[in-house]
Amino acid sequence: MKSAHHKSPRSKAFLRYLAYHNYVDALARLIHTSYPASEDIVQALLDNHGFQRFRRSVPAGLGDIGQSLRHAWYTELMMLSTLHSGSAFPYVVSWSMVHAYYAINRGMNTYFLASTDAIPTSHNGMIHALSSYLMSKHNPFPLPWRAVLEGDPTQTTVTLTNGPEDLLITLTNPMKSHEDPWQNIGLLLRTTRKRQLEESIINWKHKRRTNRIPKAQRDRLLNKMVPTSLFDALYRMRRRSNYQDTDSFIFCNVPVDDTIHMHRSLLAFVSASLMVFECLVARVTPRDWLTDTVENFVDASGALANETINARWPIINELVSPQK
Repeated sequence: MKSAHHKSPRSKAFLRYLAYHNYVDALARLIHTSYPASEDIVQALLDNHGFQRFRRSVPAGLGDIGQSLRHAWYTELMMLSTLHSGSAFPYVVSWSMVHAYYAINRGMNTYFLASTDAIPTSHNGMIHALSSYLMSKHNPFPLPWRAVLEGDPTQTTVTLTNGPEDLLITLTNPMKSHEDPWQNIGLLLRTTRKRQLEESIINWKHKRRTNRIPKAQRDRLLNKMVPTSLFDALYRMRRRSNYQDTDSFIFCNVPVDDTIHMHRSLLAFVSASLMVFECLVARVTPRDWLTDTVENFVDASGALANETINARWPIINELVSPQK
């Protein structure tokens, strides 16, 4: 990337862009190194005791599940088609965060539709419910999706629950790309949780019309927080890139190829995430119905689907057995 003088507005935009880039790049690097082939994602699920126990005793609303899947697949196709935006790509990439979040959000929705009758209706409600469930010993998600951050994010070092064993997150500068992608991912979770705590404190002060909060009250707010997951982090990036940091992408002054790399990195994480949710759906829905759902979407979507769900489905269909 190009270097820029730290006092200029363009430099500030570049640094904010660089933080996004490093977080997204770390997610993609972790997916590529942990799961060199799509089959590896499925195998990680099959080896997970929580996935083996994943059941649905009451027939789910297949129409709603199918609609949610199609929404996720369609949004993924939008991301794929965006790669043809050419020189306009730097002005498009801020929306990549939005599309990535909504594709994964619809994946989350299919998970809830397939597994429970209690479907959260808000973004925060869905994310908090899933983040809490990730603490269960029966949670079916593999790494990195199962990793969460608990406790005080302002500590000098933090560790991840359900993450790699004995890993201390020591990285504090988001402008640095660590050779271990878990350091950048851990920092992403840390900064997300820190912002969640700050928002909780601001709300508490606003309700009481005060500028100060006692430490004991701060601790109580912290203890009430649910664990912070990658789904929280993606939602935060979606909001910031769309509402607060658009200028970071317009004025970052990086080559088009660099923004395309970030978009491809997001797309890689989206595709891997959707495969996890698709495997969960395949576990608890009739196979004939799911096959028809995939084939109908592929027929309606054309060649682009061959790079998305039509590439993943044969692997899922072969390796994931429906519940008996």
